[in-house]
Amino acid sequence: MIIAALDLASQTGVAIGEPGCRPILFTEKFTGGHGERFAESQEMAARIIRQYKPALIVIEAPLKLPRTSADVELVLMGLRACVLAVAYRKRVATEMHAVQTIRKHFIGTARLKRKAAKAATIARCKQLGWKPKNDDEADAGALWDLACSMTSRSHSLSRTPLFGNKNDR
Repeated sequence: MIIAALDLASQTGVAIGEPGCRPILFTEKFTGGHGERFAESQEMAARIIRQYKPALIVIEAPLKLPRTSADVELVLMGLRACVLAVAYRKRVATEMHAVQTIRKHFIGTARLKRKAAKAATIARCKQLGWKPKNDDEADAGALWDLACSMTSRSHSLSRTPLFGNKNDR
């Protein structure tokens, strides 16, 4: 079962692969006005579905921050709506997970400030032998790992210290 994880924003981190394997990591950049960004996100989702044939697309839920402008909120929600619509049309299952849930799973805590959490996520990716080029790819990898752990018992067991690979510790 192939899982695609998207850390959606104007610079979107993507992680794709099967549980138990190393994910493919890459970044997609959306530019221009709202309409152009939304169209690009639809094209990205359709291309990922066509090329990788995921059974599941997981998306990081948007954060509602007190100082988020209406414009930024529109983009973040619009990108998600576009991807969800394409997945629905192509009959691909979707899930959305909160940032705190992803961080708790991947780095063991949801209490770190943003900068420290990003650094810890990148460090964990490198510990697993992954090579994210930026924190967007690392965040997508963390989300992918959570989804894999939720769908694959063997993947989940491999991430626990008692049963995991000694190199993962």
